Amino acid sequence: MLSRLKSDLTHTPQLWLFHTGECTSSDFSPPPAAWFNPSERTRFSQFTSARAKRQFLQSRLLIRQALSYNFSLPIDYWDIDSVPGSTPKINNAAYELNISLSHSHDWIAVALGSDRLGVDIEKIKPRNLTEAARVFMTRAELDSFLSSPSETGFYRAWCLKEACYKAFPDRQQQRALHQIDTLELINEPCSIVELGNSDYLLIFYLPQHIDAVSCFLLGSDGKNWQRKNIQQSPSLNFFHISSSELNGSI
Repeated sequence: MLSRLKSDLTHTPQLWLFHTGECTSSDFSPPPAAWFNPSERTRFSQFTSARAKRQFLQSRLLIRQALSYNFSLPIDYWDIDSVPGSTPKINNAAYELNISLSHSHDWIAVALGSDRLGVDIEKIKPRNLTEAARVFMTRAELDSFLSSPSETGFYRAWCLKEACYKAFPDRQQQRALHQIDTLELINEPCSIVELGNSDYLLIFYLPQHIDAVSCFLLGSDGKNWQRKNIQQSPSLNFFHISSSELNGSI
């Protein structure tokens, strides 16, 4: 069994990545009815597609697995509010924690820590990059992108904007993505971790300097993830774990 994390979440934020293709509805144990709180039951009942329901179940279980792993408590202990358009809120943690959640096709990412944070994951797929860039980039970003168009540059800007947007939920009504300038953002006091594999790009953003991030990878495909920029702080520790090492099935 993997030993429990020694440092707490007030010092080292965590990133959890889960490959959903390895999980089916029959894998939920105990069943969701045992660990959903009233707001989650309401939210779950509002989804009409089987895919959306499955994704909601998986993301909420992943959040609980991350919490239970750190605090050695059962997954049905956690009371988590879920409101459309808002970040899940933990009501009964030992100290105040922030969550950021993102999903794209077969992957779910959950960031967890005591400070503001945001995470975004995107599947890299064919698209009209120039047309899409005009929608969410600032004028300066667009000029830079058009001078040297690249798929990596496009997704890096997109993910970083989304992650930054999520880190400040109180500003979301006042600021749109095209008002976040990533060219200026990277010069501000912040921490940025960029991960990727052949099909996805992920960015974890914190509006403060930190020394380290722990990344937990669930699923056989997890080992394909790697840091894209190894020169960038903070340091990153990878932990590969299986469902048997957690408090419930996932």
